[in-house]
Amino acid sequence: MKYQNLISGFFVVATGAGSVGQSAQAQDNPIEFNAEAVFLGRLIDENNSSESQPFATQFGVGIEKKHYFDNGMSLGFVGEIRGQIDNETRQGFAGHLQFDSNELAENSDFTGIRAPSTGLSVSSNEVDYGPYGSLEQAFLYLKSGWGELSVGRDIGAAARLDARPPRVMQFGSPNSSRLNATSSSIVRSRNDVTGPSTKITYMSPRLLGFRAGASYTPKANAKGVDFSSSVNTAGVKNANLEDVYEAGLSFSHLFRDQDFRIRLGLTGINATSSSANSRFGDYAAIGGGAEFEKGDWKLGGRYIDADNAIESENANYRAWEIGLTREINDWVVGAEFGSAKDKLLDISGENFSLGVSKPLNKFVDIGVSYISSKTEFFNQEIEGNGAVFELIVRYE
Repeated sequence: MKYQNLISGFFVVATGAGSVGQSAQAQDNPIEFNAEAVFLGRLIDENNSSESQPFATQFGVGIEKKHYFDNGMSLGFVGEIRGQIDNETRQGFAGHLQFDSNELAENSDFTGIRAPSTGLSVSSNEVDYGPYGSLEQAFLYLKSGWGELSVGRDIGAAARLDARPPRVMQFGSPNSSRLNATSSSIVRSRNDVTGPSTKITYMSPRLLGFRAGASYTPKANAKGVDFSSSVNTAGVKNANLEDVYEAGLSFSHLFRDQDFRIRLGLTGINATSSSANSRFGDYAAIGGGAEFEKGDWKLGGRYIDADNAIESENANYRAWEIGLTREINDWVVGAEFGSAKDKLLDISGENFSLGVSKPLNKFVDIGVSYISSKTEFFNQEIEGNGAVFELIVRYE
């Protein structure tokens, strides 16, 4: 009830502030429709890992309906459904890392538990999640001079306001992957544990380059295609995060005389755990990032430090990514690197990629990258090297 009152109050204040001397007559706009299909071809040779499919694919459709008012306010609805066929051991980056049973038996303290920061677990069991889909977005929003308020299924303020490294390929990057180019990457510096779980979010207007935002998620239980906070594996306990509070602060500025743009982001998350596993408690994470753009060059990096809902320095997760790209005659050429260490699971990993991409027209993008990946669990390593091809077809 208190959230309904908050929403009602925002509508009243925003309408009253924007309608002085004006009639707030709604103007209907046609429904906007978009669709996107992604194909990822993988020629990756990975040792000590389960066989992976040579391709991954995603298809999504979305709609948006807006109502504009004479006072400048807008009221709208956004919906999106997406489906994926990804690496069989991964689901929305989260999932399962398979290691030798003898190695796991000697280090059993690090099995049977899922890290909430990444959604990953380790075991010797074979899993196949198969195709899956998700209602990624279904939210109402109100925009005015006071900012933006949204309620429903969507990503939170921390993910919306962070700064991040540039990418050569939108889906095939080995870091914070949207489609998993390898089966073993653990590098995810995106500060997001809720995915598309139902939430309420407020975003301020941008003033003097600054924009702030906050979100509240009652239960982080959505299985999104980019991140699944509650993916299930037999014998593995989840943190079951709830009462998730997110906050973010972004700064953006363009130095016109120097043709130089800078963007900075700082994010934080706090949550509680309802897991029956006594090891889990409150969750806290902080992230930061920076983006720099000069002419055809882009440079950026991002970092996260999360405690995995366990009060111990021996259980935290830290990851960082960096990317550098240059646009040359509509081609984007660049390199990416990422590194991570998860003390809860006692795994570490790093990724490197070098590639090119190009928009053929406003509907089609193509790209290809060389990827090198290494993940370590005690005395066992999973190494992967090879090429990834990306094709994106969209309609708007």
